[in-house]
Amino acid sequence: MKNNKILIAIAVILLVSASAGFFFKDSISILFGPKAAVNKALTMFKTQKLEEGSTSVFDYSYVSTALEKYKYYQIDEWKLTSIEKDGKTYVEVDGTTTNAFGAKLQRNPVFVLTKTLGDWRIIDSYGFFVFDGDMDIPGKSDLEKDKLMQDMKEKVKIDKWSWNRTGYGGAVEGKGVVVNESELPISYLKMEVTYSDNAGNVVNTDETYVVSDKLAPGQRKQFTWYTSDCYGCDNAQVKLLFE
Repeated sequence: MKNNKILIAIAVILLVSASAGFFFKDSISILFGPKAAVNKALTMFKTQKLEEGSTSVFDYSYVSTALEKYKYYQIDEWKLTSIEKDGKTYVEVDGTTTNAFGAKLQRNPVFVLTKTLGDWRIIDSYGFFVFDGDMDIPGKSDLEKDKLMQDMKEKVKIDKWSWNRTGYGGAVEGKGVVVNESELPISYLKMEVTYSDNAGNVVNTDETYVVSDKLAPGQRKQFTWYTSDCYGCDNAQVKLLFE
């Protein structure tokens, strides 16, 4: 009987210790762990104070690649869950945001973190930044999407373009081919044409859609444009506008 009491007492102590350890570990995570870093980041997003302490929360590459380039949805309220998977640390956000009409919308981004010099820093994310609709690629992180965007800007090109005067009111017309050699489809793409005189002075500019619907990877599409009032147009340059 005495031995049974001792065993029961030991079991109770172990159970209490395990519970206390779990609670203590969770408290440490909330105060100093990856969830604390994400909580600080979301607070800075909400209050528009990213400059204050951002170097201790975000990895430099995340700031320069994503924060300085893309818009994001401000999250008003959130709950955080930290998980370990495949040797990486993730913090899942169960959040809500308010749209322009006052309606509450769910926002559930996931942040990827690493510990550097004793601090947890955000190095990547999933579903936090606002990309073009064609960039909604399942399984791709925000930085992976950015890499695809940069690759697209290099591999979508204007080919075989030319222009000439129409003989009517100083107008000119042009034609060309847009080629998509990237891995992504692209929609509603504009081209800007800049006209200059022989002295190099810009005398006119014009914009036209070279893709008005969608251009799939590997596709080519012909386009034309027309510019009026181009009496002093001696030279032209074209470039694509990725907005």
